[in-house]
Amino acid sequence: GDLDVLRGVIGPWMERNPDARFLAAGSMEPDVHDYLGIPDHQRLNMPLIDFDPDTNVYTSLYDADVFVIPLDQVPFNEGKSHLKGLESNASGAPFIASPSESYRWWTDEGENGFIAKKPADWFKYLDLLKNDHDLRVKMGSYGREKAKGQDYSHYAHEW
Repeated sequence: GDLDVLRGVIGPWMERNPDARFLAAGSMEPDVHDYLGIPDHQRLNMPLIDFDPDTNVYTSLYDADVFVIPLDQVPFNEGKSHLKGLESNASGAPFIASPSESYRWWTDEGENGFIAKKPADWFKYLDLLKNDHDLRVKMGSYGREKAKGQDYSHYAHEW
């Protein structure tokens, strides 16, 4: 269901932006690209995401410009955390996410990411972030600083 959020959105957007690439992180299935309609020459796969303990950076994601975080609007997904948005920000990239409660809480709209409430929002924010390098850098920097403040040791006593 989560991929259905991007179906009919990301494929057409990629066709209009032939210089963009879509990385299916954590997926070894080429079916993800097929399902979303990603043109062959724009497909990238990353089966594993490596963590470098010396730098505290997800090294394989470090060069990503924008993360897309689609979540189907079902009760199960309301229980998910905003971890992918936090990881996106920690790597220095902004994100576009579905409007689950945790993402609405984590997102400082236009500062570290965007919330896509309807299909047209995905197009709008993808276009904005692709075409405005300075905004991507600014949002990535803000997001990285925000992520630095999320050291779980500060919250462990609450658990």
